[in-house]
Amino acid sequence: MELSFKKIYFFLIVGISIISACLQGASDIPPVAENDEGAQHMVRVLISQKDAEGGVWLLESLSPMYLRAFDVSLGRYRRYRIEQHRIEIFYKAGSFIINGKRFSNVQFELMPSEGKRLLFEGKEYEGSFIFCVHNESCLVISYLSLEKYICSVLKSESWPGWPLEVNMVFAVACRSYVVAKMLQARKKKLLYDVKNTNIHQTYQGFHTQESLKKAVAHTRGLILTHKKKPVMAMFDSCCGGIIPAHMHGVNFDHAPYLARQAACNYCKDSKLYRWKLEIDQHELENLLQCKGLNVTALSDIVISKKDKAGIVQEITICGNNKILKVSGKKLYSWLKPLKSYSYIVKKRSRKIIFSGTGYGHHLGMCQWGAHAMVSEGYRCPEILGFYYPGTQIMKLRC
Repeated sequence: MELSFKKIYFFLIVGISIISACLQGASDIPPVAENDEGAQHMVRVLISQKDAEGGVWLLESLSPMYLRAFDVSLGRYRRYRIEQHRIEIFYKAGSFIINGKRFSNVQFELMPSEGKRLLFEGKEYEGSFIFCVHNESCLVISYLSLEKYICSVLKSESWPGWPLEVNMVFAVACRSYVVAKMLQARKKKLLYDVKNTNIHQTYQGFHTQESLKKAVAHTRGLILTHKKKPVMAMFDSCCGGIIPAHMHGVNFDHAPYLARQAACNYCKDSKLYRWKLEIDQHELENLLQCKGLNVTALSDIVISKKDKAGIVQEITICGNNKILKVSGKKLYSWLKPLKSYSYIVKKRSRKIIFSGTGYGHHLGMCQWGAHAMVSEGYRCPEILGFYYPGTQIMKLRC
């Protein structure tokens, strides 16, 4: 008998606190003991999604694993011990198959022994894994505490060799972002909160970087809020010195804390501040043709529209007696080597040359700018206040 969506959703949110009602003020950032876990808010990270009949997953552990699933006949959850150190899981004909044994549940939770970790597709992960079937897809969801998630994310989203104060800034921003996404996901009754890629935040499992663990410990439970609600604290590598409030097409009414009126000049000495991309005319023509634009004999390419911030809004392309217009966002998504939305473009002979500033989407915190601010003596609360104006640091409670 299959579980209903309502039961699946209930299973996934058991034990999760209502975060928006659990905040307290935090005017500064005091150190927190390493063993103080704080609020055990749980994050659900989608790490794999495949067609229901086409997914195969491998998990390993040096110690016994445990499987938790709802037993319909008993009307409660049961826990099973798995002695094998390596298991293969796939879904077929309405059931999961685990090491050749059919398992009738359409969802279950796989947990390591206490204090241990699971190896999934070559990477170690803390917490447990939830396997479920929804809308003809198999989802694999990493389920772990907020603080362990932030520690993992910092390995990919920050710079481990940078000073502690910088990584404390990053920890608060990453935690704020995922808490906002958690509340959003629960409101929409989604089965997961975030994906494990840079669509949200890059999450690659367990690591041993002590400096990053220390940054998480020193900021445990701290998030940025606006009107006592967690903010979607976006950030990029280098903002290029633009003023975000001047950007067109951003809903600043929804996220006023992203409408920074002051230019960040702190990143100007970064190696990412200025960039140049040179591509062959034929390469660009092929790219445009692959996207459905019939462009040959490209004769010119110019920026026909920018916003007040200097962000490219529209590009005009001339070729084979045609004039085509492409949005800046589309070209950025098509031409992967473009590093930002702020640039100029010139055609010289058969070369197309882009020259720009910044690395990323230009919204929220500038990581290289934050690094420079720390070098100039600024502390974590001041940096966050600069990049996210109108916000307040608050602390999650159990």
